[in-house]
Amino acid sequence: MQKYLIGAYRVQLKSEVLKMQSTELKEVTNPKKLELILFVFLSFVLIPALTVGLVGAYGFSVWAYQMYVSGPPVS
Repeated sequence: MQKYLIGAYRVQLKSEVLKMQSTELKEVTNPKKLELILFVFLSFVLIPALTVGLVGAYGFSVWAYQMYVSGPPVS
């Protein structure tokens, strides 16, 4: 009997979550708002994070090359 009640409770929670998701999707259907959110995310989160990661990876590769292959630069 308890398994059935737990299952029914899960079904009820799942339906509530689906209702919440459908209302959240309805709120962001404005294309201008969605475009602004995407622009802000790309401009201030994704592109800076990728840039820092790429510069760091390049610096690490130069360090590893000089450390293990060619040695430090000599003047």
